[in-house]
Amino acid sequence: MLADKKIFLLSAGGWDYCMKGSRYSAWQPTCGYQNVKNIEQLITDKKLPFNSVSVWITRNWQESWYPAEEINKKLVANGITPIFIFYWYADDISQKFVLDSQQSIERDLQRFEDYLKKINGKKLVVLHPEFNQSDISQWEGFNQVMSRDINRFKNIRNTKVGFCVGDFGNYHALNSLQDWKSFHPSIKRAVNDADFIAFQEMRATTRNSQIDILNTAQRSLSFATYLHKTYQKPTLFAYLALSSYGINGEENQAKVIKETLQLLPRFKNESNLIGFNLFHLMDSPRQEGYFLEAEKDFGIYRKDGSNKPSAKYLKKYLGEVKN
Repeated sequence: MLADKKIFLLSAGGWDYCMKGSRYSAWQPTCGYQNVKNIEQLITDKKLPFNSVSVWITRNWQESWYPAEEINKKLVANGITPIFIFYWYADDISQKFVLDSQQSIERDLQRFEDYLKKINGKKLVVLHPEFNQSDISQWEGFNQVMSRDINRFKNIRNTKVGFCVGDFGNYHALNSLQDWKSFHPSIKRAVNDADFIAFQEMRATTRNSQIDILNTAQRSLSFATYLHKTYQKPTLFAYLALSSYGINGEENQAKVIKETLQLLPRFKNESNLIGFNLFHLMDSPRQEGYFLEAEKDFGIYRKDGSNKPSAKYLKKYLGEVKN
């Protein structure tokens, strides 16, 4: 069991990339089949000591995106634990949407359940990231939804399941106790069924000030510690997304990732952190969302595969820890 063996998961998000010669780049529709390379190959070639990879299961997800046999061959067989982030409700989440979508999500829950049963070895499922939006936080009925989904997937062999709260509030501060307490009604019973509580942190200059961004590491530690002490569950840093877009963007991204890595011993001791996941390994030119043009720059490698300062530091830091 993950928690029992104290296996710490160091992870990054991604799946396929293009390769021309010896150079990796972000996947594009124009990438020829013979040039498509999996994230496991990139991790191996760049000598990155990741032992986990995260992939997203969205409402339009198709098994052909990450075939179970490829997960088994490319990840599991190479000692890499898959983390599945189940993002079905997405930004549409509300009490009304959840209630109106029960039949639709049931079909996709069943599809995903059947898929997980084909995957060998240990795996994590992170349910409903950032659900604590709109009118969900105060809705006690969401406990039933959470427990339904947690217990469904916990019944699959070698599967750990939790849910993911979003860190929202005043990012100028190193904590937001009022905001962090606000979602308690929606999880107070379901949390007993969870194997862990996951959380996320996302920042970009299109939405956040430089102070907000540079506070991320310390604030993350405060949030993780609050969750662990409040609910007595291990925590998972489900995704750290720091865009390098804008003035000093790459330097600030590197500073925050460096500080977060340096704080990992405290995360483990103070919040029983079981894993840390970078949102994107490489920039994604097709990414769209809340952070507008900054969405394309969440990677620690540029879209052409070249290193950002974050990638250089990550390899240096992890090499020092390994030695």
